Amino acid sequence: MQNPLKSSKRRRLWVYVLAVLLAAGLCAAPLVRRRLLFREMAALYFKSLIGVHLTDVHSSDPHEVLLGLENRLGFVPVIPSRTPPGYSLVGGRVDVFETQQACVFVYKRGRDYVEVLVTPFDVGTSGPHFASRLNYLGWSAGSLHYWAMTYKAQYLDSLARAFQESGPPLNR
Repeated sequence: MQNPLKSSKRRRLWVYVLAVLLAAGLCAAPLVRRRLLFREMAALYFKSLIGVHLTDVHSSDPHEVLLGLENRLGFVPVIPSRTPPGYSLVGGRVDVFETQQACVFVYKRGRDYVEVLVTPFDVGTSGPHFASRLNYLGWSAGSLHYWAMTYKAQYLDSLARAFQESGPPLNR
């Protein structure tokens, strides 16, 4: 016959072990989600560069790009009325990110592409990140959330600043 004190101690030990595992899982969940988000953003970026789907609307005019995309989206994206110095607007496209519609503005600087993903839903973290061989910079403005991504980190700050500071944004 088992000693009741021993089985009680064993039960408490299992409760502690399960509590630690649950806490570890809760702490790791945001990190796993962030890694999956960056992987999905990288897949959108790389897929567009191999010629599958760079733009839906090919134009260097921000107003024309916005008009071409707004009927395809369930939200109204905001784009600077002026293209930032050193960048040229290639166009924009509608894509799917996190199973929802997202808008992607495609810029070119030299030979490099910088894509700005715009979503009406918060994808979590902001600030600079490096994952999947890409550099990312996230920020929010109003109800929209932005992620700029490219190979060269030095392009991110200037483009994000241009989005945040440039003249009145176009939003229809």
